[in-house]
Amino acid sequence: MARVQAREQQDHQQRIVQLEAQRIQNEQDIFKTEKLLLRERDEHLSQEAEQFRRQQEAQADAVHRKQEERDHLEAAAYDQARAAENAARIAQEAAELLLRYRLRLMHKHRCRTAQAAAQAGQLDQYFEALRQQNLPPGRKAYQEPLGHHSLGPMNVKCQHAMLFTGC
Repeated sequence: MARVQAREQQDHQQRIVQLEAQRIQNEQDIFKTEKLLLRERDEHLSQEAEQFRRQQEAQADAVHRKQEERDHLEAAAYDQARAAENAARIAQEAAELLLRYRLRLMHKHRCRTAQAAAQAGQLDQYFEALRQQNLPPGRKAYQEPLGHHSLGPMNVKCQHAMLFTGC
């Protein structure tokens, strides 16, 4: 009986050692599993962080592209406005040159006409006619009509007003 008890005691001790070893093994397995889960979670978080970073970069790139497009459109509008200003300036300069050219031609024509009139002895009449030609009718000099109508001499006395009349 003492042997049986010693044997039971020894089996019991072995059983305790086995259970303790199994408990340690279970704790190690749990630790490994937790470590594996933590690693997987860290890896998943890293992937999410990488995905978030890529999304942020994509958004930043989109904003950058939009800004570049706006800058390009503004530059094109500025260039177009400058081109329009240059075209307007060139058109104005061309109009001024044309006006100067026409004025020179008119001056040359007047000079030639004046020379021809001077050669014909009519320079003063030409300048007066030219001056009168450029004036509006109300500012032109008065000229007597070419033909006169006369009522005759004023030598008859009116009976009522005692004035001389042509009757």
